Amino acid sequence: MVRLKSRYILFEILYPDVNDEFETVPNVTKKDILTGHHKVSPNSINVKSIMQELRKQLQINFGDFGLGKATALLQIKYFSNRTSTGIIRCGHDDHQYILMALALINQIENIGSVILNPVKVSGTIKKS
Repeated sequence: MVRLKSRYILFEILYPDVNDEFETVPNVTKKDILTGHHKVSPNSINVKSIMQELRKQLQINFGDFGLGKATALLQIKYFSNRTSTGIIRCGHDDHQYILMALALINQIENIGSVILNPVKVSGTIKKS
């Protein structure tokens, strides 16, 4: 009997302000910049809308083969609107497709200018 191995991807949704002018401020750290982009996700963003956008990006960038290969074990195990974080479960061999598709998503449910930032990839949900 063959065991199916899976990977768990912890991701966060960032909402950068489009109208911000990037000025060089000497005492600003990377942590300060990232915490400025964290916001509560609207109720229109849910598991279903994220999955639709992820499948759409897989179809556009990798075609039918990439979509079929990557969505064999693909599911979102957890998503919180309050913290804008979630956990995706995917196949061991296909997690690179999912990471690339997450990086290419820039809009969810007509909410423009979003960034899906994969934070960690792990073999167990407990470690992610």
